[in-house]
Amino acid sequence: MIKLLVKLLIGFILFCVVILGHLYYRPIKRGEAFEELDYLKIPRGLTLTEVACLLRGKGVIGEEPRFVFFGQILGKSKNIKAGKYDFSKTRSIADIYSLLQKGGNATIFVT
Repeated sequence: MIKLLVKLLIGFILFCVVILGHLYYRPIKRGEAFEELDYLKIPRGLTLTEVACLLRGKGVIGEEPRFVFFGQILGKSKNIKAGKYDFSKTRSIADIYSLLQKGGNATIFVT
């Protein structure tokens, strides 16, 4: 009986890891405003929830809760850097967090 419970518990944990991994790395659904976005400025001092709200408002992410959840669970919320970002090549939450932790990457042309 105990062996069965251990196997079920291990199976459940593996299932959760696979599902969470899929949600973290799968392509994100962009909001409608994304097509118009050249770059996005993330000001200094924003909380993770405020950054998520800004990203959703500009169409970079489709839903805030998933973004905030992974930021809190994986401890990525404390390493977000202010700057101007180009999110055109980001495909997943993992890509967005990677970019936000490296710092601004937007190239701005002055004519």
